[in-house]
Amino acid sequence: MTIFERLSTWKETGAIRGAQYDMILAIVRKDRFSVFFELNSLLYLGVLSLIAGAGWVIQVYAANLGDAAIISCLTKSCSGRFIIVSLAACLIQRLRSSLQRSFSIMSCTWHA
Repeated sequence: MTIFERLSTWKETGAIRGAQYDMILAIVRKDRFSVFFELNSLLYLGVLSLIAGAGWVIQVYAANLGDAAIISCLTKSCSGRFIIVSLAACLIQRLRSSLQRSFSIMSCTWHA
């Protein structure tokens, strides 16, 4: 008995609903499907975990390190991220302009 036959049997007996059948069948057929929502959820969970971890570390070690050390570390971290994002934005802008130039050159028609 193949997977398709088992799925059909489960659908006919009412073990799974029609929507479940369609979704499982798409996975079995190896059709492409979007995981945009799942990736965004994981990204947000990762950011929240990072923030919660930083807050926990600050809460635990605030008495030992002192406020000035914590604020200076956070300031350096934020400024470093700002610099990295700015450099990435410049790089992306340069890549876009070079791609636009190369595509505009390729689309030129030559008249003799």
